[in-house]
Amino acid sequence: MTTTARRCIRRLCAGLAALCLGLGAVACSSDGGGTGGTTSAEGSSAAPSTAEPAATSDGGTSDGGTASAGSVMVMVLNDGVAEVVDEGTSPASILPEDLEALLAEQTGIDPDVAPECEGTLEYMPEATVTCTAETTLEGLPGIQELTVMPVRLPAGFESEGRPGLLISLGGPLAPEAAAVVTDQGHQLVGIGQGSMFGSVELSAEELAEVAESTINDENSYAPLDAPMVVESCEGSLPAGSREPVTCTVAFAHDPEETFSAQTMGVSYLGEGGLLIALDMAEVAANG
Repeated sequence: MTTTARRCIRRLCAGLAALCLGLGAVACSSDGGGTGGTTSAEGSSAAPSTAEPAATSDGGTSDGGTASAGSVMVMVLNDGVAEVVDEGTSPASILPEDLEALLAEQTGIDPDVAPECEGTLEYMPEATVTCTAETTLEGLPGIQELTVMPVRLPAGFESEGRPGLLISLGGPLAPEAAAVVTDQGHQLVGIGQGSMFGSVELSAEELAEVAESTINDENSYAPLDAPMVVESCEGSLPAGSREPVTCTVAFAHDPEETFSAQTMGVSYLGEGGLLIALDMAEVAANG
């Protein structure tokens, strides 16, 4: 991580304890770093908190009320997903019983209460399946509605990556964000940056630096095999915003071959961070 990026994240943490996003009571570390919002049968998730979710202006609906973008939290499932995806169907899909079994293995899901999913999840743009599960997360206990989305994650230099799942709790993602993450030509990377991340606006230059450190973080839930550079971002990331911002990126070994990445703020079960959708279909088209 560059010095400027560290300074940027430190500034996000300083003096903003009352402005946590999502569950947001996870303490900032001295360099503003955090852990990714990934969970697996063997792994762990970012530590949840007891703080109430902060409200912002956009978002979806859940359980009869309007869910703000700030109250929607996400987790990424990587391990075990490929084993339950049926690649023999077109599009590839996960049967509801296999999805339920996978969810039951995740940290934060009560294994004694079987999750229930409404149907088969297909790997196609804007596809979702609604599931219910008993969660054991502090600040979000009890029966919760989960919006499960099919996503692609990096897998070495394979142009199609590998299948993963993105799950939102507290309501669905906003439509624009959902369209970005479920685009099967995109591959997602991301990691939490601490509970205060997202409490203040990032300029376009600051966003580019933090995005680059996020993309190349070896602790990401799906690390890359080759480093990337972020040349620029088209705009700033306002405080609390969940709207995607387009950035221009390239592999470090071939900086002339640029492509786009959609960068958005998210809450990884208690800490803010970036979720970045790399347009690998554009890379494949460029040869």
